[in-house]
Amino acid sequence: MSIATIIVNYNAGNILADCLRSVLESDEPSSVTLVDNASTDKSAESLNQLYGNHQGVEFLFNRDNIGFGPAVNSIARNARADYILVLNPDCILDPK
Repeated sequence: MSIATIIVNYNAGNILADCLRSVLESDEPSSVTLVDNASTDKSAESLNQLYGNHQGVEFLFNRDNIGFGPAVNSIARNARADYILVLNPDCILDPK
């Protein structure tokens, strides 16, 4: 079973790091795409420096805030996975 995880960020600050970390530490195989909707807090940029070379993690940076739905759809339409998991940045996956 494969899961494509999509996280849409807009100025989520430090909670974004907790969300991404929880996905990467989960037992389920997953690709992760983090879409930043023109944040000004640099939350996604700092994570890109930490995880940008991590296998299965992709960062996309929109020049404008295109909204949550369009950001999800821009990734979901090309996802190659059995399931798509859409997370808000304030979600933390329980490792159990």
